[in-house]
Amino acid sequence: MSGGPRFFSAHGATLHVIRDPRQHSAEEILRDGGSILIRAIRPDDRERLVEHFRRLSARSVYFRFFNAKRRLTDDELDRFTRLDFVQQAALVATLRERCGEGDRARGRPQE
Repeated sequence: MSGGPRFFSAHGATLHVIRDPRQHSAEEILRDGGSILIRAIRPDDRERLVEHFRRLSARSVYFRFFNAKRRLTDDELDRFTRLDFVQQAALVATLRERCGEGDRARGRPQE
């Protein structure tokens, strides 16, 4: 494999090349028996990110953005969800429910 960037993922004792990091995901079992899906952020996460931001406390928003803000701008949402996965990458982690990713999704727009 030559040319473009190489992405690696360690899962257990196996190390493998991730050909397209935008498609990467991994499901892990939590101590309480639940599971969590860790995957690359996608443009369709935009509304979930808006909803997550609405549930944040003012203090949490301040610690994440070092500023008080009431909402994420369209430019910020684009910047957080439309990444090239070469110079910028982001992962989201969602609690899995029996019917798939649901309203209990959790994530961080920026650290």
